[in-house]
Amino acid sequence: MWLSPLPQGQHALSLGVSNDQGSTTRYRLVLLRGSRMSDTWNLTLADGATWRRSVPFAGHGSLTARLYRLPDLTHPYRSVSTGPSQAAGS
Repeated sequence: MWLSPLPQGQHALSLGVSNDQGSTTRYRLVLLRGSRMSDTWNLTLADGATWRRSVPFAGHGSLTARLYRLPDLTHPYRSVSTGPSQAAGS
């Protein structure tokens, strides 16, 4: 899973998930802007498949993406953040 900058001049980030679990896996990906939920995607990825999307980001505030392996929506499987409010070591 990644949340990384796109080339300079684009006010967006690349958000993506790759499945290397060895079998088809179902995920829920939640995007937070600050502490508010911005977007949610339900993904079913075959082994070796990748999903990606460009998400708008002007560099102000923070973005956090949380990936859950369904059916567990309580414990994030992966999490990535960007922006000034991200916690050290997260």
